[in-house]
Amino acid sequence: MNILPDYILLKPTLTLCMICLCLFGCSTVPPTQYQAAVENGDNGYSHVQLSDNQYRVLFKGNKTTDEDDAKNYALLHAAELTTAQGYTWFTIVDSDLDVETKELTRVGPTTTKPVRGETTCGLLGCATLY
Repeated sequence: MNILPDYILLKPTLTLCMICLCLFGCSTVPPTQYQAAVENGDNGYSHVQLSDNQYRVLFKGNKTTDEDDAKNYALLHAAELTTAQGYTWFTIVDSDLDVETKELTRVGPTTTKPVRGETTCGLLGCATLY
């Protein structure tokens, strides 16, 4: 027989759920938008003048920036730079895409069923399904 009211038993569970929602809800980073990089190495577009009419155009995005968006932002900045210099067209001499990936492990609730031999971890520990 339970002598405690039901809402007291639910309180720790609700508190834990609210903490998880707060932690995981704030972890999403929006992709880098088309903007100038304020300092060297910052996210955004930048350029380096190589000669009178030749520039190296760069765009650096964060981990959620789509590769196609990064390419398009670099092209957009090249077009803006071309018109600002009084030219009507530009040529891409060389193109390079550098993607840095890092393995990320997140701990949280899951909706997928574990596979035999797979280890799953949660807030209270890890388990391997055999």
